[in-house]
Amino acid sequence: MTMLRAMDLVESVPWADHDDLVLPWLRRVVNENLPGLMVTDHGGQSHAVGYTELMWLLLPGYLHGQPLLATACSEAVTEQINGPLSKLRIADLVPKVTGETAWVPAAATPVEIVEIMTRHHSDLVATFDRDGVAGVVTSHRLLRHVMDDVKPVVAVTD
Repeated sequence: MTMLRAMDLVESVPWADHDDLVLPWLRRVVNENLPGLMVTDHGGQSHAVGYTELMWLLLPGYLHGQPLLATACSEAVTEQINGPLSKLRIADLVPKVTGETAWVPAAATPVEIVEIMTRHHSDLVATFDRDGVAGVVTSHRLLRHVMDDVKPVVAVTD
């Protein structure tokens, strides 16, 4: 039996340019049910951006890291999101939400992928081979494949 590797789990995601507006990309990710996107920043670095990072945009800056303040906010805060969000560029987003991108080589095993995902608190890791970025591995797809190999436990009754 061949060992499952990162390349067996790769999903293709679109690439966004740092000068692109954020809102059309958010709509595309949601409408096409994409796991995220890859972004190239001003320095030429590539970043994998998943749903968790994209949801960060929905929170006004003054609420980041402020759970008590967030519970005190009313639904009116939602109205504040649309204006600024429509003007944000990818370049405004990337340095704030991505930090260090989680990467795994194409030959990484499921255990290696899980370790990277948990260490980076990311539901998405970029995968690379000799030619560069091959795509991403999502936690959903990884878990689905792991569960395919788990044999159901049959309950024994007396």
